[in-house]
Amino acid sequence: ATAGKGGGGGAPPLGLEPFVFDPGPQPSAAELRSDAEARIRGDAGLRKALRARKEEITAILQGCLDRVGEQLERGEEPCQKAHFPLLNPFDFEDLEALAQHDFTIDLHADEVDRALKEMLSGLLEVVFRHVSVENEAKARALERHTDALHARMETMEHHLIDRTQQLSNCRFNYFLEITHLRNQLYMKQRDGEKFEPEEVYYFEPTDFLEEELRNMLNEKIKMSVKNYYDKYHAALRRIEDLESQLEGAPGGSRFDLMSCQ
Repeated sequence: ATAGKGGGGGAPPLGLEPFVFDPGPQPSAAELRSDAEARIRGDAGLRKALRARKEEITAILQGCLDRVGEQLERGEEPCQKAHFPLLNPFDFEDLEALAQHDFTIDLHADEVDRALKEMLSGLLEVVFRHVSVENEAKARALERHTDALHARMETMEHHLIDRTQQLSNCRFNYFLEITHLRNQLYMKQRDGEKFEPEEVYYFEPTDFLEEELRNMLNEKIKMSVKNYYDKYHAALRRIEDLESQLEGAPGGSRFDLMSCQ
């Protein structure tokens, strides 16, 4: 009898179609920046904020010019350095007033500082109305999560391809055995008593077992063989003891139990 293993030769390879994700057209960083800048510049709130701040700064400068004109009319020498009205003017008359003053307030802040601060607030409000703030930590976490899912999907695809290939080989080898058996039946009907069966194996079930299951079966087989091996040697020792007892019995004759096996 001949024993053979039929491989998957001739079986067409099976697998999955490659996964291709098309995100569609994606704008570049320059395009995103240009679009955001266009929306910010076209916002009516920006023009309103700039116009209001311009009016405030113009009023402040006009007040300075008026004070210079008053100084010239009085015959005084005009100030050579620009001084804008303070937001929190101070004039400490005595030490008690100085001690009660709130020093957390910026004494040097003037009307121009206030106008510029309000303009900055207005600009930031317009910017954040058109530009979303990105949570970089969350974005990086989502990227890692996406990479992990992609790796997991690739692993599952590899497992699925492997299982599909195994199933294909299993079917192919099984069909080979069926074809061989049919041929044997045909030859037996044709040759009659002269027919000599040819034992051939193409399908080997253990080839399609998972590695863990194969290892577990091998361990169980080893344990079973060891168990029967121990029982066999225990029986041999028992036979030897019985033979010794028979030989030592009065008028006993040696009886070879091994010959009766």
